[in-house]
Parts: sequence; structure tokens; C-alpha cells
Amino acid sequence: MICVLGHQDIPIKQEQPDFRVDLLQTNILLFGSPMSGKSNLIRLLTLILHKLYRETDEQIFILDFGGALADLETLPLVSAYFDNANEEYVKRVFKLMEDQLKSNISALKGKN
Repeated sequence: MICVLGHQDIPIKQEQPDFRVDLLQTNILLFGSPMSGKSNLIRLLTLILHKLYRETDEQIFILDFGGALADLETLPLVSAYFDNANEEYVKRVFKLMEDQLKSNISALKGKN
């Protein structure tokens, strides 16, 4: 599941190759100061996935504590959107994720 998110700049080589992310092989840690483009990157990634996949193939769960991604809630691949308006929903999502992780560990017999 490779997504092209833009171009990267490598000044030493004078190249600007595509910035590709393989979502099945890597995790993405996204951090930055306010107004640095974090929400725009997540929005871009979500819209790219909507162009490549169908609802039967992929599901997206969004935990948005700032409210900047509320407009993505109605997209077909977005199975659930949670904001900080309801703490119980957020707890439920983390519980579901924990249960899925335990299931995966059990199915893989503790191997990565």
C-alpha cells in the first residue's frame, strides 16, 4: 500500500524524488508545531487512500483532538471519527485497538 505524498528535497544530490510511504511496512509518527501542516498531511493521505481503495478493502479510524479533521468524517473509507467531545468514545477506540493488538500477537504467536 504505497502512497505518494509529494516530493522530497535532497539538495546535496540536486534531486526531488517522490516522497513515497508504504503504509503496510512502516509506521508514521507525525509531530510539529501548531499550523505546521500536520492536519493537511493527514487530509492528503486520507484523500489519496480514497482514490486508491474501496470501502470493502480499507477502513480509516480518526482520533482528532483538535477538530481540524472533522470534514473527513463523512468520507466513505472513514469508519469512525472521534473528537474530544466524548471521552467515552475515545476510551472505547483504545480498548478496541488493544483487543486487536492482543489478537494479532496471539495469531502470530508473539512474533513480529
